[in-house]
Amino acid sequence: AILPWKSTTRRRTPSVGSVTTMPPPPLAKGLRNFIEDVKMCNTVDEETRRVNEELHKIRGKFRASASATKEKHVLGSYDMTKYVCKLAYIRVLGYPVDFGQFEWLGLMRSSKLKEKATGYAAASLLLAITDETSVAGVRAAVLSDLTASASGG
Repeated sequence: AILPWKSTTRRRTPSVGSVTTMPPPPLAKGLRNFIEDVKMCNTVDEETRRVNEELHKIRGKFRASASATKEKHVLGSYDMTKYVCKLAYIRVLGYPVDFGQFEWLGLMRSSKLKEKATGYAAASLLLAITDETSVAGVRAAVLSDLTASASGG
């Protein structure tokens, strides 16, 4: 079976009219490797161990980024998007994800469409209604986007 991210898309070339095969949009290498690792697990215990390892790694990256100063490395948008996508995938697998709210809220507030879309998708999967801070942050981001689109911005 062909994995979804290894499939190709067919696109018509406007000038020629012939069909060309284009590679799919790139998926973060670390995300792809993590998904493949999880799919290769033979037992639930093995999968749980791999997911917990990844959660530990992501939590450490977020903590390091939150406490970073100008001399230290702060996570870039690519890494932030990759780690938030991993959290969303872990949640889809059925594991609880109890951190990362500030990171996906930050993506929701981004001016870049790809990051904004990732933030909204993550919020739909990771938002805990009982977390008042996250709910308020999502409400503010949505209102900001609606106001910006209503004013033509």
